[in-house]
Formats: sequence, C-alpha cells, structure tokens
Amino acid sequence: MTKDRRTAAGNCTVPLPFRPGPGQRYLAFFAATILLPALLSNCLTLSGFPFLRSVKVKSEPEQAVVEVFRDGEKISEITTPGRIYVLKTEELTLKISREGYRPRTVKVPFVDSTTRTVFAFSAGMLCFLIPFAVDYNTGVLQVPEKYEYEIQLSRAGSPVEADPEESDQKDQKEADEPSGPPSAGSGSISLRFDNGILWIQ
Repeated sequence: MTKDRRTAAGNCTVPLPFRPGPGQRYLAFFAATILLPALLSNCLTLSGFPFLRSVKVKSEPEQAVVEVFRDGEKISEITTPGRIYVLKTEELTLKISREGYRPRTVKVPFVDSTTRTVFAFSAGMLCFLIPFAVDYNTGVLQVPEKYEYEIQLSRAGSPVEADPEESDQKDQKEADEPSGPPSAGSGSISLRFDNGILWIQ
C-alpha cells in the first residue's frame, strides 16, 4: 500500500514509491529464475537441438571414406569409425570406399519417432501447439531407422559376397513370383478343333 506525503501548501498528496516487502521480493525472484524458464521451455522446439540425431558408421577394415549424399548431392564426408549428424530429415545415401576394396552403397531411411512425437506434443501444449507444428513441418519428429551401421568391405578381386539384407529381399521376391507356366498334367486346358467342333480338354 502506498503511503501519502502531505505538502505544506495544503491537502495535495504525493504518493511515495512502492517498495515490495521481503516476501514479495522472494516471490518475484522465484518467478524470474524458475517459473518463467520452465514455462518458456515448453515453447522450445526439437528443431533447436539438431545434434540429437546422429548415425555412427563403422567398417571392416577401418579408415574407409564415407561420402554422404542427399538427393544426389554430396553433403558430408567422414572416415570410419565416425559419426554423421543429421540436420535434415531426408533419406541419405552412404558410399563407403577404401583403396584395394570394393565400394559399398548403403541407404539410411527415416521413420517416425513415437517418443519425439509425444514429447513435442506435451511440451508444446502451453504454447498452443505451435512448437509441435514447427517440429512436424521441419521433420525433426523422425529419426534414422538405425543408429549404427557396420559395413563389411570385400577386397578387390575376391568373390563378391552377397549382402544378407539384399539376399533376404531377393529370396522373398522369388518366393512370391510364380515358378513358371503350368505343366500339361497340372490342370492345363487344351483346345482341339475336329470336324467343325471345338473340343476342350
């Protein structure tokens, strides 16, 4: 409550400046140092923490060169063992090479992250879900399908070893395809035209 100070000229009063008590000062300090940062943290987006997503690449043998491509454009290069930091959500292509060895090409796809989605939605509720919308549109709610890739390189001139994943996909594709035309004894139909009559056998 302000205190009034009367002047000698009459009843004119001059309000004294407000001075908060000790309890009010502590409350203001708490709001400025703890409460306000806690509220503002809910308005942060995962876009501000791009280095939380990374892919580690190993190779056998080590010291292989890994070229990172996005949409056909080279964006980075590391040496194994090394780590690639993902700043933008788009499928990456890794080309691994080393002198005296056959080069390898590996795809790095991205998948939706349930943990990131729940966190971004919960943290952005106090800011009308604007941070969540930003995270959704920038693609940071997705993460690499695998966080570590270990590439086996074959020496140049040695027999080519099939990639286990590619072999499984090829076997599945061959299993889904028909083996060939049906044989004569497996329910096939034959046509015969005799004396103006069409016979079906």
